[in-house]
Amino acid sequence: MTHGLSLVVLLCAPLIAQPTSSTIELLTAQLQRTPLSATYAERAAEYLRLGNAQAAVGDYSEAIRLRLNYPAYWIGRAQAYIKLERFSPAIDNLDQAIRLDPNPAAPYVERGYAYGQSSDFPRAIEDFDRALQRDPNNLRALTLRGAAWVWRRDYPKSVSDFTKAISLSPSDPALFLARAAAYTALSDHPHALEDRDAAVRLAPQSPEALLARGGSYHQLGRHQEGLADRTRAIELRPSWADAWYARGSAYFLLEDYDNAVQDLTRATVLDAGNAETRRVLAKAIEARDAKKQEVTAPASPAAPVSVISVAAPAPVQASTPSALPVPVPIAAKAPPTPAKPVATNTAVVHYQRGRDLLAQEKFPAAIEELTAAIELDNKNPLAHNSRGFAYFRLKDYSKAIMDFDRAIQLNSSYTNAFHNRSAARKASGDVKGAAEDAVREKQLPR
Repeated sequence: MTHGLSLVVLLCAPLIAQPTSSTIELLTAQLQRTPLSATYAERAAEYLRLGNAQAAVGDYSEAIRLRLNYPAYWIGRAQAYIKLERFSPAIDNLDQAIRLDPNPAAPYVERGYAYGQSSDFPRAIEDFDRALQRDPNNLRALTLRGAAWVWRRDYPKSVSDFTKAISLSPSDPALFLARAAAYTALSDHPHALEDRDAAVRLAPQSPEALLARGGSYHQLGRHQEGLADRTRAIELRPSWADAWYARGSAYFLLEDYDNAVQDLTRATVLDAGNAETRRVLAKAIEARDAKKQEVTAPASPAAPVSVISVAAPAPVQASTPSALPVPVPIAAKAPPTPAKPVATNTAVVHYQRGRDLLAQEKFPAAIEELTAAIELDNKNPLAHNSRGFAYFRLKDYSKAIMDFDRAIQLNSSYTNAFHNRSAARKASGDVKGAAEDAVREKQLPR
């Protein structure tokens, strides 16, 4: 289960039939006879489509070795690095592709995506602008720039980009869901519902679209319709913890605490590590028990039972895996999901605020929010990594390294933390330690 205000949009690549291992075997045989750069590149593309990005990097490297000045190979290797979430070398490769040929839109789109995954949204938007100057109808650039505007909290521009994207691809439900999220951020709930309605019409069996539309119904006070959508989402994907959480949260909002406890308990079974779900479940149990005591209490005056206030769910969308150097992605492969009840003093809320402040380069304020998040939940490696990055940007390398150490203790396969600690160690003069972290980063499985 994921939390926080992060826009999730489908990447705009077309669906491609998956190649078979026989294709790889055929290309391998050709390379054994004649090792041509084009054949290496073709096999690299097949590996990439099969999901073997590491092998794709190797083949694109061979293609580049044989034909150094061909920009398409640099772009291909960059795309493989992006699949591996190694955004820094991806940017380096795209820089080279642009030096070789600055005219196509594609390398600017991919570099903008890599910058966005690295939380450098100003540069990301600049690259999407350059891509759209070269190709005004580039759907991927419009979609990703729309997502980047959300991170910059410029929701009108986000709506504008998604509107044009919808005009180019009117049958894509993910675009309607993405624009609906921007409308929701503007508190324009009627338009958000219209877009989510369109998404459901386009994808009536999509639990994500139904869950999102249910959130809009609740925002507009149409609770029975909201519950119906969330129930249908559960029917379509009964193992999805987010759906149980969303319906349980709606029951909680409606003070139907028995049903809220049932749904939230199910959500915790499906996603046992989610602290936010456990917190809301505890509140629901507390409210249910208080209500029962109120019913069975004697007629004599009793202390009033405090009312638990839960804000109406505000749509949010799921995030993708953590990015370099700060784990705040702007794009992924799933449509937006609706929000959960908004609380003002949770680890998730403070963490999200910290990430937003990092994106704005307000590092001292980001440290305050991330520290609050860590105090409430000290087992989140993302929070430690993000705070370490803020310390790094403030050149407080000792504190940065301490946070990266903790992130790695919590997740020994956290590539991003090794990358960041390597940079911090190098900046602090620990060249040996930096080299060790760099080696470990490359050794980690993807």
